[in-house]
Amino acid sequence: MGGKTAVIIMHGIGEQVPMDTIKGFVEAAWTTDLSLTRKGKPHPDTGSFNRQNNASWVKPDARNRSFELNRITTEESVGGARIDFFEYYWAYRVTGTTWAQVQTWLGSLVLRNPWKRVPRSILPTWIALCMLTLVVGTAVLAFGLDLVDAGPSEPAPLTKLGLGAVALISSSIIAVMVSHVGDVVRYVQAKPENIAIRQAIRENGVQLLESLMGRKEDGTWGDADYERILVVGHSLGTIVAYDILAHAFARLGEQLDGTVTFQPCRAALEQHIREGRESGGDAEWTTKYRRLQREVFDEARRHRSRWLVSDFISIGSPLTHAEFLMARDRPALERAKAVRELPSCPPILEYDAKTFDAHYHFSYRPSPLDSFGDDADPRSPRRPHHAAMFAFTTWTNIYSPRSAIICGDLISGPVAEVFGIQADDGSYLSGIKDISVLPCTDETDVTEADRKRRLFTHLKYWNTKVAVEAGVERVPFHIRALRATLDLGRKPGA
Repeated sequence: MGGKTAVIIMHGIGEQVPMDTIKGFVEAAWTTDLSLTRKGKPHPDTGSFNRQNNASWVKPDARNRSFELNRITTEESVGGARIDFFEYYWAYRVTGTTWAQVQTWLGSLVLRNPWKRVPRSILPTWIALCMLTLVVGTAVLAFGLDLVDAGPSEPAPLTKLGLGAVALISSSIIAVMVSHVGDVVRYVQAKPENIAIRQAIRENGVQLLESLMGRKEDGTWGDADYERILVVGHSLGTIVAYDILAHAFARLGEQLDGTVTFQPCRAALEQHIREGRESGGDAEWTTKYRRLQREVFDEARRHRSRWLVSDFISIGSPLTHAEFLMARDRPALERAKAVRELPSCPPILEYDAKTFDAHYHFSYRPSPLDSFGDDADPRSPRRPHHAAMFAFTTWTNIYSPRSAIICGDLISGPVAEVFGIQADDGSYLSGIKDISVLPCTDETDVTEADRKRRLFTHLKYWNTKVAVEAGVERVPFHIRALRATLDLGRKPGA
């Protein structure tokens, strides 16, 4: 059993270049955070005691199954751990996307009933999407009609210029939409032409995750090099990460603790969820839930559980639009969570009459232990159901509030309610912590620069040069929030 921490970064949409995302991320999360290394410790590369950064090195690693990808490993942190950063690069799997496929997908979104199937929070965005689709469609159509109507005669110079401008603008818009929106179209839609792409992306992601958790090439399990794994997704990479985590957790199945005869932390978490369902939840309930999650994760690790993912961190995530992207509408999304097709946080509970007090649980008694019957201690022994990964894995969502479409991040938003569960009073119970940045809308000790609205923030979440206020020696809030969420100085197992 190792003593290191692994961080897996999953990039977002667009024509991504291997290792670009991870290098920028490591710069903000590790290299420039001098609190992560012991003060006065000489720099490993220069020997200088007056260090300006933390050291890291690029090393080949076969677990990513690509010669284009290396891991970035660090010197020892102040907590006594080393951190290995991995990039899960999936962009090259999405090939052959056509404008017709993008058109069909955009049409399915535009033709939704805005009163029933478009969330109020994204109605302005939906209207903008309709307008963009109309403009592009009209431009392409007009260009085509002009060519036909021109006939054999030579167009006038101004007509030629106009046609050229229309063609250039139309082709540019189409090219951008195919290369960026096309990734979303091919991944989120389970159509025959997309199945191989979706399968390859998920399968290779699960393989990477399992290899870091100790699975060998021959399918057997050994000791992992890591005590703790953090999965970080950005943009569409958050949906990819969510799917990979769900499949990996379900595949572990009987490898998860189900034979351990004493699980008080698991029992306490289930009781907390039951209480929340009965009386509703608030910020205090969520804080306690997340603390209990940590305790359940540590308890499972003490019992040598194979599941090592302590944190899922979504950044700039379209999961906020799950009812728009991953389901037909909100009722369909709720059904998908209820039948455990989409894991919720907290997990869906199930009535279990086999315990003497017949409680609701996110766990069950594996056969032959179910013969314990009514006189069994409800704390032991139980195994989590396949969609209960957020009993062990803490989910934090970092987003930039959108305003007037061009301010903030059009793609991101809160996810706590979207992936929570309904309490008996109809309110939503969630263990997800949403953190707003660029601007920060919480009542925290931040500068005016942190409160300022900014244009198009989707690619600025780990940009250390954004929101820096002249004359103020303080790390911008969005960088502090990211670092606090990662908690890379935390000693694994502590």
